[in-house]
Amino acid sequence: MNPGAIGEKGCTAPVAIYVRLLRHRRFAGLCFGQMISLIGDAFFPIIVVVAAAKAGTPAETIGAVFAARFVALGAVVLFSGALLDRFDPVRAAVVADSTRVAALVALALVWDGRLDAVVILVAVLIGLCEAVSEPALLVVAPRILPDPADRSAAGAEDAEVTAAYGLLEGMRNSAGMVGPTLAAAIVGALGAPTGAVLAAFAFGVSAAATRWAGARVETRSQAGPAGAERTSAQAGPEPDGPPDGREDPDEAEPALLRTALQGLAVLWRIPWLRHVQLLAVVHVVFAVGPWMVALPVFLIERGHSATVYGFVLGAFAIGNAAGPWSAAGSAAGTAACTRSPCSPCTA
Repeated sequence: MNPGAIGEKGCTAPVAIYVRLLRHRRFAGLCFGQMISLIGDAFFPIIVVVAAAKAGTPAETIGAVFAARFVALGAVVLFSGALLDRFDPVRAAVVADSTRVAALVALALVWDGRLDAVVILVAVLIGLCEAVSEPALLVVAPRILPDPADRSAAGAEDAEVTAAYGLLEGMRNSAGMVGPTLAAAIVGALGAPTGAVLAAFAFGVSAAATRWAGARVETRSQAGPAGAERTSAQAGPEPDGPPDGREDPDEAEPALLRTALQGLAVLWRIPWLRHVQLLAVVHVVFAVGPWMVALPVFLIERGHSATVYGFVLGAFAIGNAAGPWSAAGSAAGTAACTRSPCSPCTA
């Protein structure tokens, strides 16, 4: 056996795994749409800061706009998993992007530049859409990749899924570096309405890309029942109960709140996952939340421009960028190495 061939298959370097992922057209299309969407995410806070600086808006109003987005995001994200169990994640992501398109186009057409109820309503809609689209992306991404049977290396499924999540998170932080600075330059030069239109265009591109990439997921879901019926016919009679392992359609589906609480109960029973989530909650409530609301207020009160705000947001993203890329790549390379007889292995 050729050790080089083994090493090439089992000990794939992290960069090679990312390149292989992006060779899948639909996954690459999903990544492209998400990158554009993430850059569009940066426009709304910049629009708010520019408008507030020009209008001399009180700090309380600025804080209310950013708090509305943050509270809407935090309130719905707890139920997003249960929602995605009931609805097609591709359709949910497309609807979320389309809603943001409509909200931002309306903002560009009817907004008079003051931070009033219109802006707060748009902030709430954007927060709600973020709470749905981000979890939906995590559900859709691994389903777009080819079936394990189509992959050349044994055990490549786990490695590729791990790398896919790392790639998406790395893209998020990379867009966080570029998006705020780009948005500040565009909004400062062309005005808030133009910025809102460009953000709407970005979400429109994301919706189209997600819809195209998600066609593979829909094809699988349509082929699933037929394939299951063929397998069932070959295997002979099944034990008592509904076919395909599905629940009896006569049984009522659990309430959304009950499903969400059951998920939290499962999370709580796993010690390491419970500790990680508690740390994340503390971080969001006592660090990210106040930072999201207080930072623009502080910068405007000190007379700083939107460019400074964009730079600070970009600096925050730089601090988060290296970890997901390196960690996911290392985990993916290690997972591949443990499934092949190569020794020594240098991923």
